Amino acid sequence: MSAAPPAPGPDPVGEAAARLRDELGLSFDGPLRIAFEAGLADAALERGESIEATIAAVCAGDPGACDLLVELAVVHETCFYRHPDQLELVAQLAAPAPGGLRLWSAGCATGEEAYSVAMALAEAGRPPGGDCARRTPRATGPSPPRSPPGSPSRATTCSPWSRRPGRPST
Repeated sequence: MSAAPPAPGPDPVGEAAARLRDELGLSFDGPLRIAFEAGLADAALERGESIEATIAAVCAGDPGACDLLVELAVVHETCFYRHPDQLELVAQLAAPAPGGLRLWSAGCATGEEAYSVAMALAEAGRPPGGDCARRTPRATGPSPPRSPPGSPSRATTCSPWSRRPGRPST
């Protein structure tokens, strides 16, 4: 006879969030807790089970439950110069730094944020032929896109939403 799973702690939603933080480095603290809770509800609905069962599956490390929750709980927003204050700070700190740079834009869905970092560095005076010319920014993330390769949503062009007005003037 197998042992029963441990009873959930006082904050099972927090335990599920901690599991994703520990496994993937994703944080759902503060205002992102609301998005996490909505993702849990959506994942439970899609899996055809209670929220409690989905939480238990995530806490047990079920890859299907974890992948689905990540897909449904993360912010699906991307555009060039999405957080101009952060880009300005990166440019201020990195522009005068000697030698090459390796920067990671975590959670960039289709690359707009990574390219924004490269553009901000170029505009801040990183030497021509340096980092921006040798390396192509790559987008990485914890979950693969749900659409198959070659589908229209995996096209390499950016949508008008990504290029919407609001880019800071330099």
